[in-house]
Amino acid sequence: MKDAKNPTAHPMPTYLRDEHYKGAAKLRGAGLKLDAFSQPHQIAKQAYLPQDLIGHHYFVPRNTSNELQLYKHYRALFEYIYQRKFEE
Repeated sequence: MKDAKNPTAHPMPTYLRDEHYKGAAKLRGAGLKLDAFSQPHQIAKQAYLPQDLIGHHYFVPRNTSNELQLYKHYRALFEYIYQRKFEE
């Protein structure tokens, strides 16, 4: 809840910002830098979270096979994208 209370305290990576209007790239540095579809596994290895929130985890699985499987995939994606060990 603390991280969500003040979203402006955690700016989104510039390359993920909206670029639908003319001049957005120049004004805000907007635009996706890596094309996910041209990357291995169609996942770009770039930060998708604000820098200070990388490593904060908000999903706590219940003890169900479906949620535990989703959590396993989440952990693997985190380690693949950020190239560091997932710490709980």
